[in-house]
Amino acid sequence: MLQQFYPQPTPHPFRFELNKDMDFSTAHFIPNEKAGKCSFTHGHTYFVNVTIAGDELDEMGMLVNFGDLKKL
Repeated sequence: MLQQFYPQPTPHPFRFELNKDMDFSTAHFIPNEKAGKCSFTHGHTYFVNVTIAGDELDEMGMLVNFGDLKKL
């Protein structure tokens, strides 16, 4: 999958920064015949980049647990 180019991040005062790329898919339909193709179930795939910054790491030396990010 071709990813987009990211703008340069705004400088921040935090000591650590973590960037995580994630994607997810959704499906829906519009229950109206005027919606054309969208009146049938179809899907969309989205791509997001999450940036988390902070000054302290946890007891395992991690800024954030990836499992917690995925739950969000």
